[in-house]
Amino acid sequence: TFLPDEGNQPWILPLRERLKNRFVRLVTRFGTHLETMENWEKAAEYYQMTLDMDEIADEDLYQRLMICHHRLNRPVRAFEVYRRCSKTLAASLGLKPSQKTEIIYKNLLLDMETGNG
Repeated sequence: TFLPDEGNQPWILPLRERLKNRFVRLVTRFGTHLETMENWEKAAEYYQMTLDMDEIADEDLYQRLMICHHRLNRPVRAFEVYRRCSKTLAASLGLKPSQKTEIIYKNLLLDMETGNG
């Protein structure tokens, strides 16, 4: 948390949100770069570390992490990420996973059924 001693003063909340969003964008850009280099392990590590931060509930990071685990042939971990995403979105935002997340999940299931994952 940026400036934790300030508590939840109204003036600090928008700044914290902007910094958090900027940080998530940077992690996503760096992770995507690692993915293009097929460094799935390192990309997954960065996505996971970011999602482990208390205030981060970014669905795109969950999607990227699911894909990394799929590429690393870790279907159980990919499914765990999906479940965590679903729970986090419901608890923090009152939302269900997006259509894109559901498509990734269904593709994981399909690959498991056909033996591709």
